Amino acid sequence: MKKVKLGLTLLLILLFLTQCTPSESEPQSLTTEPDNTPLPPNEELPIESNQSQDSIRSEIGQAQYEDYIQACQLFSTRYIYLEDKLGCSRDSFLKDQMDYAQQLTWTGDKNQFRDELIHLTSMFNDGHVGLFFVGDYRQAQTVTLGFIPTKTLDDKYMIQYVDEKIAGLINVGDEIISWNGKPVSDEVTRLSLIRPNSTTASSLEHAARRLAIDYAFDPLRSQYSPVNLVIQTPDHHVSQLTLDWYSCGGYTDYNESNSDNELPLFLMTHSLIPSLEDIPDDVNYNNEELMYYFRTSHDHPIAVLHPRSFYHWTQEDLDQVMANILENNPDLLIIDLKDTSGGYFDQVLYLSHALNVTDPFEFEYDVIDAETGIRSQGTDSFSEIEDTITLSHAWKGKVLFRINSIVQSGGDYFTRWMQLNNEDNRFLFIGQDTSGAGGGSDSFTLNHTQTQLNLPLRDRKIKSDSQSIEGHAVKPDIPFDQSIDVLIQDEIVRSFIENN
Repeated sequence: MKKVKLGLTLLLILLFLTQCTPSESEPQSLTTEPDNTPLPPNEELPIESNQSQDSIRSEIGQAQYEDYIQACQLFSTRYIYLEDKLGCSRDSFLKDQMDYAQQLTWTGDKNQFRDELIHLTSMFNDGHVGLFFVGDYRQAQTVTLGFIPTKTLDDKYMIQYVDEKIAGLINVGDEIISWNGKPVSDEVTRLSLIRPNSTTASSLEHAARRLAIDYAFDPLRSQYSPVNLVIQTPDHHVSQLTLDWYSCGGYTDYNESNSDNELPLFLMTHSLIPSLEDIPDDVNYNNEELMYYFRTSHDHPIAVLHPRSFYHWTQEDLDQVMANILENNPDLLIIDLKDTSGGYFDQVLYLSHALNVTDPFEFEYDVIDAETGIRSQGTDSFSEIEDTITLSHAWKGKVLFRINSIVQSGGDYFTRWMQLNNEDNRFLFIGQDTSGAGGGSDSFTLNHTQTQLNLPLRDRKIKSDSQSIEGHAVKPDIPFDQSIDVLIQDEIVRSFIENN
């Protein structure tokens, strides 16, 4: 079966390794008659000669210039949302960028090339647009200040994870007040404009997660000077400290947390976002991508299911989990989607069916073919996936979904599909806005530098929805930003369970 990937490029590597494996781009087959609108093919356009500039370009500089133009051409001919994001035509975008590139002096400086590509991609507020630098174009190492913060509903930046190397200097629950003498919100906003996501809330949360971690393959900074912080503790004690950047790595597989490695390692989502997932010590799993555990809330037994992603697990894995949950006979099922990565529509539909949502998933598509550049629109469904679903165990009771602004792509589609199928009000959505990133991920490699450019070729709008996922976050019924343990004991849960 052809998989339909929604998430960012899957990179099953540690962050400090020097190579990556490009993801495959496999658009869903389109079975309805398309309305074909041809776009220019994916070939190099004639590069206008500017004698004064060409004469001072080094060989490396010329290669960088050509890769920059290639990236611009890919955006102009392949990026599905260009007109919507920029408010201009594809031709005018490409002309402006080529004129801009001609004015630059391409001397072969690797930092300049990296900065120019980062600036180019920052024009698109899209959670699926991204870069992966390799070789000499990477920073020397992935570095950290040793903590991971998050943005709260009242616009504070709270530390939620601290590496043992700096333990005692700052603590979980501390608030970051300032960064190098300025409000920390200024620095978060600056980073969010460098690597914007599909919505403002998601851009800020992603920037908060990257505030104190910078990847060698996707840097947000060019230098790493010590950072002066002002921190406020929960009891309102204010202190100042200076932290230095140090080398670190990351892992996406939960079982790698016990790996023997000299570098400090941070748990990452499969979208390579520093993770703040709530994973208790007594968690159960056969497949670590489908975690579950049991709790009691106001004398009511409940089950919590945390899918870490929407890939790497099968419907057989899910069926076993659901059997175990049903055997415990809970009064409520919580689907904890906090920091859940995107993935495939297969898993989106498996989990939908496991919650007894079995209506056909129909959608309107708008797709640009990766090879030909031909654009087509129409309607389709995922019947070829749904026809293979043979789950034996389904939950038919109440479900509480916890969401946040890291949930994107497959998580966005799944959450919205649940909202659209909530006629009997057995679903409740709690947390923060999702990312609103719905375009999918497609990867291209630039010819000379081998830099990987990710950009979406397709949009799918759920047929029964009024708008596309892209740029439109799924909003919770009740805002909430505390831990899963606090949520479980909140009056919200008791009220939801007991009220018909």
